[in-house]
Amino acid sequence: MQDVERVFKHLVTILSDIDPARLRAPIEISEIYHSLLPYRRYRDALGFETGEDYEMALLRFLAGEGGFATVDPPEIQDALIEEAGSINPNAGAFREYAAAKVYLNTGAVRTALQGTEAYAPPELLRETNRASHAPMTAPIPEARPSYAPEPHPIMAPLTSVPERDHGTEPAPAALGCPHCRSPFPRGRVVRFCPFCGRSADTIACPACHTELDPGWYFCIACGHRIVSE
Repeated sequence: MQDVERVFKHLVTILSDIDPARLRAPIEISEIYHSLLPYRRYRDALGFETGEDYEMALLRFLAGEGGFATVDPPEIQDALIEEAGSINPNAGAFREYAAAKVYLNTGAVRTALQGTEAYAPPELLRETNRASHAPMTAPIPEARPSYAPEPHPIMAPLTSVPERDHGTEPAPAALGCPHCRSPFPRGRVVRFCPFCGRSADTIACPACHTELDPGWYFCIACGHRIVSE
């Protein structure tokens, strides 16, 4: 099984366990790597040795490889396709588009669910079957091709994301942004930096791309120094 297919099947299983109706609803990109399929929780199940391997598989998944997912607006998926197909891709480029919506391919979802029917409890199986035959509440765009399109300008990254409950503690107000080092407003819940728009929950090691918590001085995976004392 390929890396992208493993990411898709694990995501389908998790959403089916939470609420089968979510398999037909849009998902924010940030929700996938923050709370639904975070690297530190699922790296063994997904078979990824490094955070960079995980990010590259997620980048290819969001770029439409295998036809498993479509990103809206389409300009963002075009940008991810171009990034994934570049000579030296930035594996974590999808984090710049945290608020973009992801739609799962309904046909691929049904195929993935059928592969797990023999192991599903009767209650979950009945709920999944009802969900797969329920009328769609919103149209889902057709899957976009996984090949890179003609070169075109990449749209500017989204700099604001609606506040959501990702199941993690908000960044302490005493800390600054782990990316641009700007101070956070005091007495406020800060999940995304108001100056650069990037996540305040975690940072990535510049050497091995392992996810780290803000305020750490060294990478827990390779020992690379992150911030000065």
